[in-house]
Amino acid sequence: MQKADGYEDMGNGVVVRWAKDSEKSEAKCPSYAEACFKVAVQTNVTCSSGVYIELQVKTSSGTIIGKANEITPAMRKGDRGVFAVVSADKNASRANLADIRCLG
Repeated sequence: MQKADGYEDMGNGVVVRWAKDSEKSEAKCPSYAEACFKVAVQTNVTCSSGVYIELQVKTSSGTIIGKANEITPAMRKGDRGVFAVVSADKNASRANLADIRCLG
């Protein structure tokens, strides 16, 4: 279900969307990353062990080539943040949100 400001409700107290251009500087991509995808997360519950973000990584033609994941720092109810999820695959150029959930 789509929420305000383009966020998608993941059904577990977490809403997420792709980061806007104006937000992308909030998350840094490591130098080793072949591809870096930036995700904006907002929590409606406390996630004391962070938020798990998993992306399905694809080539430019849409072929699925793997997954990439990241766990955010702990987030309190109402927190927002932009996080980088990286792939070491040089063919990665697109991604889909696969699994986003509150941890603890």
